[in-house]
Amino acid sequence: MNDVLLKALSYVAIILIGFVLKKCGYFRQSDYKILNTVVFNVTLPAAVLSNLGKFRFDPSLLLLAPMGLLFNFLASLAGHLLSRKRSLADRALFTINLPGFNIGAFVLPLVQTFLGPAAMVSICLFDVGNAVMCTGGNLAAATLFVGGRQSFHPAEMAKKLLRTLGFSVYFIFVPMAMLNLSLPLPIKTLVDVVAPANGVMAMLMLGVAMGIHFNREYLSRSGWLLLGRYGVAAVLALACYFLLPFPLVTRQALTLCLLAPLSSMATYQTELLGGDPGMASFANTLSIPISLCIIVPLITVMVS
Repeated sequence: MNDVLLKALSYVAIILIGFVLKKCGYFRQSDYKILNTVVFNVTLPAAVLSNLGKFRFDPSLLLLAPMGLLFNFLASLAGHLLSRKRSLADRALFTINLPGFNIGAFVLPLVQTFLGPAAMVSICLFDVGNAVMCTGGNLAAATLFVGGRQSFHPAEMAKKLLRTLGFSVYFIFVPMAMLNLSLPLPIKTLVDVVAPANGVMAMLMLGVAMGIHFNREYLSRSGWLLLGRYGVAAVLALACYFLLPFPLVTRQALTLCLLAPLSSMATYQTELLGGDPGMASFANTLSIPISLCIIVPLITVMVS
């Protein structure tokens, strides 16, 4: 258990190293985009594909993709109900920021290290539905609840998703996993070399992205937002863990997904809906250490 905890805390340390290096001038805030490009187009696809041939696919796991859609919608509905007596700006803030889970850059590297290949396929399938909602579905749901002229454009959403190799690789990974296929040896060798770097790169990217500028008003308002966010996430996570008829490792992976930080798309979408993007950005940054404080102990217990 001590070894697992030390390894989990090492990931926390890498985030802090990225943050400190940025504060010392070794990274600029704009360097986040470079790291993001490397993670989502190089190391993350390699981490996903490196698991091919290491597990036997269960067809029931295909239900996880629509569950990614459903859980995001339920979280958006909860945001609407929790904020129905608040201002329009706060309603926009809650309905956009209660759903949306940062899985690719946060949960996937941890699952890759601690829970193994069977959990990885669960993560990938759930993230298919989650990514659809993060890139447009949550905005459409929030518009339905709050009002406004924003709408859901499937073609625009598909274009955003397919621009990222990290998402597109799911469409290679899932069919190959279903057929129990492996990669050709030269590609597998390359992928296996790159895949271990994903955890370090993803955590470093999160550290560089973090930038908290304390604002007393934001601190107070974000408290209610994050309390609602993690309260709803906890209810969904408990339901997944204790009620769903999936193998234990799948239920563990889903639990971690639901406790992930806010989606990076939420800040932009909050502004589109008439909310406060500064408040959304502040809450997004705070959600990273909060999720770490929840997930690291959970992982330690899960794998002990």
